[in-house]
Formats: sequence, structure tokens, C-alpha cells
Amino acid sequence: MEQLGYIKLHRKILENPIMLRPNYLAVWVYILLKANHKKAYLIWNNKKTTISRGSFIGSIKKISTELNVSYGSVRNILKYLKVEQQIDIKSSNKFTLFKVLNYDKYQGVDNKVITKRQQSDTNKNDKNKKNKNSKSKDLQKPIIKELKKENPITQVIDIFYQESKNNRLFSNITQRKATEDMIKAFGIDKVTEYAKYAVKCLGKEFKIQASTPLKLQQKMGEIKAKYEQEKIEKKSEYQPLCTIVKEGKLYEEYLDPNGVKKLRLKK
Repeated sequence: MEQLGYIKLHRKILENPIMLRPNYLAVWVYILLKANHKKAYLIWNNKKTTISRGSFIGSIKKISTELNVSYGSVRNILKYLKVEQQIDIKSSNKFTLFKVLNYDKYQGVDNKVITKRQQSDTNKNDKNKKNKNSKSKDLQKPIIKELKKENPITQVIDIFYQESKNNRLFSNITQRKATEDMIKAFGIDKVTEYAKYAVKCLGKEFKIQASTPLKLQQKMGEIKAKYEQEKIEKKSEYQPLCTIVKEGKLYEEYLDPNGVKKLRLKK
């Protein structure tokens, strides 16, 4: 059954570790979107069976195909969600019944009048019905983007992730603890600067190497000193004095490190 409309996403999800694992989050949101918002019926084992609100019929293979996540990964994610008592699963030789536990608690119907904006959103969903086979990786991006804004630890780890593409950095307790300690000691802005500098230096000769938050923490003294030194050197390359016009072009007059006045074409 095609599901229309919208679901509620409680802010409590920010406290759930699946927020740090894109594939886990994608599978969970997919299940919420597929769950029936009202009762449905089918014949199962030659008997009329009620598919309750918060449940739906599906398969691991279908989830894997629609989310572009490997079959094995989806199976492990579903096991995790079941252990965490977020879902229940009942299988037959033809299909699987998925049930979202505590569905009514988080997807309860409000007694408020639906606003025009909500109606507009529903209409948009109706029009987008034909796009149901679109890759859900595109749908993950805005969610992960918002997560980085909310979580400074994830924001720093993502700098290293963009270089290594290692998803395990997000959930590794040691890496997260190192990042948290650095943020407490230097502040998020400085740690972000040092992390970007460390990643930029990777693979360069005579540069201090740090490919993970933990390595950055271990080499923080050296990296911090080198970064600040290069900032000072960059600022002291010249001291701008004024802008002048010469032959119809703008030039900047400046003092070089030796105190000599020079001109250069202003960009």
C-alpha cells in the first residue's frame, strides 16, 4: 500500500546513536514512512489477518534495493532495531511483517486542525508518488547536515570522514572522546581550524600528519604551534599601506618583511 502524507520525527532521536550511522538512520526512517497509519487487512496462511497501525508488509531485499544498502547491512540493522525494542519482526516464507513499537506514542494523532501548510505538504507528497524509486541516499543528506549543526563532535569528526570516508569514526567511542576533550580544552572553532589544517597536511612532505581525531589530540601541541606560526608568517608577508591608481589600474602599496615599500596589482 502506497503511504501518503507525513510522519512525526521526535527530537528525542538526536539522543539515539543511530543518528551517527547514516545507514541505520535511513532504515529506521524508511520503516517509519512505510508503516500503516491505519488498519489494513490481508490473507496470511489462509486466514484474514489484520495489519495493525504502525505495521507493514515488506522484505529485507526490498529495503536493500530501495535504500541502496547491502542486504547484509540491512539484516544487521534490523537485528539491532529489534534488540533495542524499536521494532518487532515476524517472517514467513513469502514476506515479513514489520511492526514499529510505541508507534502511537510518537505518531499519535493530534486533535488540532491541520494547517494549510500541512495540507500543502500532503499535496506535494501525492504529486511525488511517481518518484518512489529514487535513491534514498539523497534523502539522507539533509538529515545528516542538520545533525552536524546540532552536534559539534560530529561536526569535527566529519572533517576527517570527508578525507577517509570511514563511517566508523562517527561511532568509535575513543575518537568521540578525543574530540570531546579537545573541544572542552580549545573550543569548537579552534578545534575545527586545527582539524582542517591537519587534514590539509595529509600526504605532504615535512608536514605533521593526523588522520583521525585521536591522532590530532596526540599531536595537538605540534599541530597547534605549526598552524599558529604559519598564520603569523602569512600575515607578516606584507603590510598594506594604501591603494593607488596607476595607468588606469588599481595597485596596492605595501611593506615587505624587510620594510621596503612595494606595489602589486590589486585583485
